[in-house]
Amino acid sequence: MDLEFLLFEAAIAKEIYNGGHDGISDLPKLTDDYIRICREYKDELGQEEIARRLADMASQVDEWCSDCANALDRERDRLR
Repeated sequence: MDLEFLLFEAAIAKEIYNGGHDGISDLPKLTDDYIRICREYKDELGQEEIARRLADMASQVDEWCSDCANALDRERDRLR
């Protein structure tokens, strides 16, 4: 589980740093995948931890993909 989160976090960081190698960003797909693993591990990690991870990721991607940040925020709100 921790490895899966780390891999997605690294992939998102790399995408932010590279800014889309061909002008097309993979951030929307990576965001959807990140939300998927958050849902998958919600029971194991707990709602509070998942909400924290979603908020952290939203703040990281907001400058580069506001739609991605909004999707992460909506998912966090859905947990409440």
